[in-house]
Amino acid sequence: MESGRTLLTIASTLLLLVHSGDGVNAEEETAAVKPSPAGRERVHQPDERHPASQDSLRMIRFSLPHFAGDVSLEKLHAMAGYRLTLKTPGRNPSTGLHIPFPVYRLDAGDVRNDGTFAVLLGVVKPTHFDPEVKRRLFILQCTSSGFRPLWLGSRVCRTLVDFHTVHEGNTTYILTIEQDRHRAFCNGLYRWQGFGLELISYTNQNTDYDTALAYFDRRSNHGRL
Repeated sequence: MESGRTLLTIASTLLLLVHSGDGVNAEEETAAVKPSPAGRERVHQPDERHPASQDSLRMIRFSLPHFAGDVSLEKLHAMAGYRLTLKTPGRNPSTGLHIPFPVYRLDAGDVRNDGTFAVLLGVVKPTHFDPEVKRRLFILQCTSSGFRPLWLGSRVCRTLVDFHTVHEGNTTYILTIEQDRHRAFCNGLYRWQGFGLELISYTNQNTDYDTALAYFDRRSNHGRL
């Protein structure tokens, strides 16, 4: 699974999400939502040389032809973890989800390349199939009735360090930093295929972290590959 076009299927049970209709764990909105810069938000850097506060409210605003709203992530103080909230016009209360794990990344985009909108959430946790505490990637579809899980993958091809979305033409991809079993780093490029993430290619294989990070940081939601 370390090279070529590999199809990753969902390999994790729904350990985090509790369904309420088509959404997840519907709750009354309690946090004040304040706008912040739209687009990719780095909640926690993979390197302590790039510290970021986890106390501030993060928001991504989106607008589709028939659906618009705000996704916000707020660090909780009365309990451990974060609150992920989807607020849409005319819907009260909003849909909330308690994330009882450390969060290192919040991103969003049209992951399925079908005109819909999804949240990409990086959490640090074990899974049913992999008991080691590692960085994971959750993808949650935003719908008019709340969050719907698309991908709760236990792993990508190698050990996940970080990720964000990139665009080429009309296609959304997920770019990663990954580490292999020999502790070398690389950048992986994935896209959504059917029911999971498909590996397109690896770049900068067998490199050091700084090289992989520099390549990773040159790409953004507004950049081209």
